Amino acid sequence: MKKYLITAGVISGLGIIGYAIYNFYVNQFNLLKQFTYKVTGFTLDTITQTLVNGTIKINFCSISAIEILVEEFYLDFYVESKKVGYLNDTSGATGMLIPANNCNELSFQFSLDPQLIFGNVADITLLVLKQKDVLITLNGAVQLKSGFIQTTVPINMTCSMQNLTCGS
Repeated sequence: MKKYLITAGVISGLGIIGYAIYNFYVNQFNLLKQFTYKVTGFTLDTITQTLVNGTIKINFCSISAIEILVEEFYLDFYVESKKVGYLNDTSGATGMLIPANNCNELSFQFSLDPQLIFGNVADITLLVLKQKDVLITLNGAVQLKSGFIQTTVPINMTCSMQNLTCGS
């Protein structure tokens, strides 16, 4: 009888330890996903017949008590529902850190091919004048890490070409 009690105690102890580890990881994943983002700048630096270069600045805020490292940032660019390019930044080791309960503004350079949507830049200008606005939709994901826990969170935004502002 004593053997069975000891065996049951050991199994129960392992079960409690296993549940505690599982609960810790679930809480860490939930904390990691507690961040906000807002586009603070969207500029078109150069516009040519074959290339549109710009910068997008995103303010990431951690609203939890852990610091977050942005390991990878990926965005697909859609203009009027047509994919025109993407942004993929994997420079996570070079300062894309979001401090605990704080914010960090990250800048990303992008290049788009206007000929994927229209014949040339003049067509984009005519579309902006005709429709009064052209919407750029940004869909992607951000890969976050804290310690040895890692997750991917989706990001979706819509930007206006008329006033160069974005909202999620």
